[in-house]
Amino acid sequence: MVDTVVPIPTRELADPVDELMIYTCLIVQGQLDVDALSAALSKLVDHWPILGARLRRRGKGGLERCIPPQFSKDRPRFTLTVEKHDTPIPEAGLPPRVAGVQASMASHLHLFLSDSSPRVTSDLLKRKDAPIISLHINGFTDVTCIGFGIPHAVVDVPGMGNILRAWTSVLAGDFLPSPHVQGDPLANFGDPLPKTKAEIKKHRQGMKGSYQLWNIWQKLRYYSWILVLLMLNKEVDKLVFIPQHAVDNLLQKAMEAQKENSEEAIRLSKNDILVAIITKLYLFNRSINSRPLTVSLTATLRGQIPELPKDEGSRYIHNAHLPLCAPALAIKDAKDMSITEIALHIRRTVIEQRTPEELAKVAPLFNESARRKDFPAYFDCTGSGHHVTSWVAGGFGRSGKVIFAGGESKIPGSDLGSSICTFVLSQAPTDSFGEGGYWLSMSAFQSAWPKIEEYIASLV
Repeated sequence: MVDTVVPIPTRELADPVDELMIYTCLIVQGQLDVDALSAALSKLVDHWPILGARLRRRGKGGLERCIPPQFSKDRPRFTLTVEKHDTPIPEAGLPPRVAGVQASMASHLHLFLSDSSPRVTSDLLKRKDAPIISLHINGFTDVTCIGFGIPHAVVDVPGMGNILRAWTSVLAGDFLPSPHVQGDPLANFGDPLPKTKAEIKKHRQGMKGSYQLWNIWQKLRYYSWILVLLMLNKEVDKLVFIPQHAVDNLLQKAMEAQKENSEEAIRLSKNDILVAIITKLYLFNRSINSRPLTVSLTATLRGQIPELPKDEGSRYIHNAHLPLCAPALAIKDAKDMSITEIALHIRRTVIEQRTPEELAKVAPLFNESARRKDFPAYFDCTGSGHHVTSWVAGGFGRSGKVIFAGGESKIPGSDLGSSICTFVLSQAPTDSFGEGGYWLSMSAFQSAWPKIEEYIASLV
């Protein structure tokens, strides 16, 4: 019997997604049973065989999933590595839920990855017949650290969340989840790709967002500027914790400000406030006279378009996302704006752009940039941007026994440019382990971190 081959659509292989691994990193209270964890995941893979696939190259720049007809000792369902310690977790290994800046996520990865864990998709492809899932379980006397890795070409963060929730259900003995959504429900989603420059220009004029395709001269105009900026400023990665009460208080103030100004009420979310805080933090990297700023967000298509309704979205594990791009702001204006004003700026963008009609306009340009292996262009080449990717929808860390939920999805050694994107890793609930809040993985210029720390302290 031969493997079942399932090609990965080109749109899911955008730069740098095709090379990234997604690692969910959990610190769970107590000593977990490794055999029980492994048995539950094995049962899930048998139920969702695509999770036991292998990746292989397909043509020029393509990838395909190869699903074994059956799993065995020679062709395992996943790669499992285990460590066990007769001591508690080192104090430095457990990030405290305290407002402010802490050591980077990278400094904690040794707790969640083994020396053999693949760091990028290329590592996986070099190994003969390697399963796509890499699971590392690291036990201490007081906690268990779990690192669950899978190529981003196979899943996005909500998809990872669907997998982990299904695994948890099997582990708890609740039920086997419904079959995952098979096929490609997004194959025909989106407007046709405009064929000429004039048609592309007309298409973009009809869009409310600023996502676009750059030609070689536009790339040179932007990248020559950003490379000089980044080479002159050392970027430093940090974990940042924003307490829940700080976000709640700012949301309450924003609602009150709208009432005082007799504005038509726009229902802000906690995520809008969080993105506004992140924008404020990023602005400490930028001078007043610098290029205008576009804040862009990653938006899931699950539950937003008819092709992927909410019920199916909860069982869809593959990539299903498109960017939302807020209108550009002059740096001076952005620095002068309040959290409320930036949050409203973000919320209006979500309201206008997260519709089936607008997402359908973005899709052909996003798919074409993936085909070209171009890095996404969220703004005009004379501008600049900061991208926020939230993993909160994955639901990591919401279990009562999870002390810390983090993650990593970066190419090791390619830190240049890391300050142009912030990851919201998880939302921790208020529980016996501490106050709830949001874990961010962000990078900033070394010179900006003292100001960032001071600003975070002012929020609490």
